[in-house]
Amino acid sequence: MNWSVNCSGQVTNALNKYNKKVSELYCGDFSNLFTALPHQDIINNIMEMVKNTFDGNSRMNIQCNMYNSFFSRTNYNNYEEYSLTDVYLMVSFLIKNCYVQFAGNNFLQICGIPQGGRYLLTIIMCDGRKANYGQSSEFCYNNLDGAAYG
Repeated sequence: MNWSVNCSGQVTNALNKYNKKVSELYCGDFSNLFTALPHQDIINNIMEMVKNTFDGNSRMNIQCNMYNSFFSRTNYNNYEEYSLTDVYLMVSFLIKNCYVQFAGNNFLQICGIPQGGRYLLTIIMCDGRKANYGQSSEFCYNNLDGAAYG
């Protein structure tokens, strides 16, 4: 079911009907939230989370194969090794090379990213915390950890 509140007054009137007093009501327009962030801001937010993860693991590299991944200073057979720089290059490529097809035409998305990604809301919230409070590291790291295992 999809819905939206077009007028916050409707909400307060509905609450009054049930004798529920409104002490605070927050209202926001999120219709273009996913598409309005500049690519470099998205990349910076993602990399801030990734860097915190690397820092928490003593800057070891990620070892990955089809079945497992972990941080290590040793390179193992049958595993690909990725450094923080490798991850940055991959993230940058993926964000900057997102194409959509509409009416038989291909378009390069030059701002924002497609909706529906698992970490999308965390990335956006990190951007908002940085803009409003000047910091987002701890918040982003904690939420990335929760999203990764949640």
